[in-house]
Amino acid sequence: CGAPAFPSCITSYFGFTMQVPSADRVRREVLSTARSKNASPNAPVEYVYTNLKQIYKQCCRPVEEHYRFSDFFSPPLNDTDIGAKPFVLLLGQYSVGKTTFINHLLGKTGGKGYPGANVGPEPTTDRFVAIMDGPEERLLPGNAAAAAVDKPFQGLQAFGNAFLQKFSCAETQSETLKSMTF
Repeated sequence: CGAPAFPSCITSYFGFTMQVPSADRVRREVLSTARSKNASPNAPVEYVYTNLKQIYKQCCRPVEEHYRFSDFFSPPLNDTDIGAKPFVLLLGQYSVGKTTFINHLLGKTGGKGYPGANVGPEPTTDRFVAIMDGPEERLLPGNAAAAAVDKPFQGLQAFGNAFLQKFSCAETQSETLKSMTF
């Protein structure tokens, strides 16, 4: 949709027509937004996210729905999925320091870690934990995190209740978590 192979800004799929901005227009608008005296430092990024959401909804999602993409791969994306922060996945054997490493990156040393963090010589973290920035320290059960529309975990519902019982979402305040999720 809107690929360089199409010289026109108007692309037609499945009997409907969609206006797709040219790459030059997007580049000009991002630069003018970035140069605006009233613009926030994140204005160009917000502009790109807004347009990505619009292009996905108007172009990509109808194609996914037409070919029933969600039946064999993944459900359609929502705004939260598109705007989600990058995820960092940490795997390893038990008692090798994964939780300690994350607590160090989050600046939570001295025994106080993210909500639900347990450190010890025996296996202590026997579940999947997503660690996100949040206004207060709390631990959300997997079912609640997957049902929350403001969290990018709705796709996990496809794995069923057994998985969601082994999943939780820890929210805590950390400068590191403003740009990524563990």
